[in-house]
Amino acid sequence: MASKQPVKQSALETLNDNQQAFVFAYLANGFNATNAAKQAGYSEKTAQVQGSRLLSYAKIRVAIDEQMSALAMPAKEVLARLANLARFDFSEFTREYPVFDDNGNPIGENSGVDLKALKKGGYGWAIKKIKPNEIEFHDSFAALMAIGKVHRLFVDKAEIEVNVTFDPDEWKAKQVSRLNQAVDTIKDFEE
Repeated sequence: MASKQPVKQSALETLNDNQQAFVFAYLANGFNATNAAKQAGYSEKTAQVQGSRLLSYAKIRVAIDEQMSALAMPAKEVLARLANLARFDFSEFTREYPVFDDNGNPIGENSGVDLKALKKGGYGWAIKKIKPNEIEFHDSFAALMAIGKVHRLFVDKAEIEVNVTFDPDEWKAKQVSRLNQAVDTIKDFEE
């Protein structure tokens, strides 16, 4: 007869509804326990005390740690995303568009970014900011620099030549002289 292995329950599953709501609110609001307690349904008057109290519970701390681990981005994923950003070339999404006058007559061409193609291709993440008639992309050079730092490509190196001579007799004489000066100082204070 095969024995059943106990199923390990996550720390979050051991919490009541208010405590679970506190954990999610705490992670979502930038680790503010007072606001998380309010969002979890605790009294406005006691939210600060409740938030602090809830954070002192080991099972809540474990649930927070579990959720943070689940949400955390591994280092390899960070590097992969930076590499995608560094390699991204938005020029393949630029298009020439006809420009018309008020009567609908073509008067020339203008270029712009095809947002639909960009998003359809899964590159929406490359957009940093959209303003009227302007799209700003994340900085691929900054991504390259970040990757270079991780791989220690830009570490400054310097060669230093040091010549040290050490005379143990001279060193001993200096130490004896300092010790004698300290003894003389003490004797002056005693007199």
